[in-house]
Amino acid sequence: MSRTLTCRQRRLVACFQNLMTTAPRSNSSSSIKPKTNLPRNILLLRHGRSLGNDDETAYAVTPDWKIPLSIKGRKQAREAGKRIQRILGNYPVFFYVSPYLRAKQTLEEVKSSITSDVLFTREEPRLREQDFGNFQDVERIKQAKIDRVKFGRFFYRFPDGESGADVFDRVAAFCGTFSQDCEQIAQPDSTAVFVTHGITLRLFIMRWLHWSVDDFEALHNPPNCGLLHLTRISSGSGGAAYRLVRESRELIKSPKEIGIGRGLQIGKGLEARMKIDEWDDLTESSWGL
Repeated sequence: MSRTLTCRQRRLVACFQNLMTTAPRSNSSSSIKPKTNLPRNILLLRHGRSLGNDDETAYAVTPDWKIPLSIKGRKQAREAGKRIQRILGNYPVFFYVSPYLRAKQTLEEVKSSITSDVLFTREEPRLREQDFGNFQDVERIKQAKIDRVKFGRFFYRFPDGESGADVFDRVAAFCGTFSQDCEQIAQPDSTAVFVTHGITLRLFIMRWLHWSVDDFEALHNPPNCGLLHLTRISSGSGGAAYRLVRESRELIKSPKEIGIGRGLQIGKGLEARMKIDEWDDLTESSWGL
């Protein structure tokens, strides 16, 4: 026997049936499953202090991807591991790490403090540092960084290297792999940890929360082993919504407004759908896709 829908319900179904897929529902409350497999937390960790941070001339003789952590950097990473474990509690975790040596060494130290179940660890080249060229001419890079401020950090391209926009493109491509992994492990109570680099984690935040280029230009790098925390605040059938916690916003000097980034404008129809699906008020939440 078919169920009669109201006119309003029919309009909503017609508008959104091809936009999003609704998670299956069960009549038994004991068998209800979460509507998303995206993790309850996404943690983004900048690598610990490296020998390149101590002495920029190291990049002239050592490939950027082979720059190791300093002794201080290893200590920072161990402390970061303890902070991460406190966030995890008894829930599982999975890791993504840049292939750069300093990031992999950071993860090694972080894991020494992890007691939660580690679902998997993936080395992910798309989370690498911005490319500045090969063996770097110190004076040339210094001048390029001055020019970058004048030109705009998102679009400025380093000679023989990448622009921030290039990094954004590969981070955006990684988001598809990340979402697929989340579906495959099917544990929405888990936490994802990215061990990466300052600009890369800022560009992931920009992509995930739909911040605009102007929003990005106002951001600052977190310190070495600075931890950014995205927490899931909704998991309705329309998808999962995330918020960057206050401490993290302050760490990178993000826009004070905590709503959806200016890079995404929500139409009235989609806004209605979100509210029906029990998303938090759009003026109080951030949306991750």
